[in-house]
Amino acid sequence: MDIKTLKMGKLDNNTYIVSTEQGNAVVIDPSMDFSKIKKAIDELNVTVKYIFFTHGHYDHTASAYDLVEKTGAKLVIHSRDAEMLYDFNKSLAFMFSNHPKELHADITVEDGDTITLDELTFEFISTPGHSNGCVVIACEDVMFTGDTVLEGVVGRTDLYGSNDALMVQSVRKLAAIDKNYTLLCGHGAPSTLDFEKKNNPYFIHYT
Repeated sequence: MDIKTLKMGKLDNNTYIVSTEQGNAVVIDPSMDFSKIKKAIDELNVTVKYIFFTHGHYDHTASAYDLVEKTGAKLVIHSRDAEMLYDFNKSLAFMFSNHPKELHADITVEDGDTITLDELTFEFISTPGHSNGCVVIACEDVMFTGDTVLEGVVGRTDLYGSNDALMVQSVRKLAAIDKNYTLLCGHGAPSTLDFEKKNNPYFIHYT
């Protein structure tokens, strides 16, 4: 598994391009600089088969329309956040763009669903709290955590679909996992699950 990390915009978003040995790829959370994503795909010389969203907020989906036009990739999102691809108030698109473009999911996932691409299997772990349909996506020894867990913190819970109690449940769910995954977050620096268990105040307080 090869992972290319692209840093995006003022919110320090991370977009990830995950490539297989056969040259196919998944783009996770295509943020607000399509030209940067396109350049990386061309340089990697990969065929994008899927676009995965950790959740539906617009800063994680902004380049998806252009990316679908370029690649024909299938859009994958948790069923409870699928509405955010076309409801621009719920996705907060109005905060970032005057001309957001409507999308609809090709595949909606639930907790525990998997998608396999060549030698890679991606598991979608439901972690509501930041949004109702947040997921962490696990593949091999890596978790793409979106805005569920960021280095030392968790995602904010004052937006549409957010819920403090569900965030606590999601933290406890992740804390119960024995494997020490590398965490590739939706914003900022990477971390590890063990580090968050020992240092993140939300993990310390609620588990």
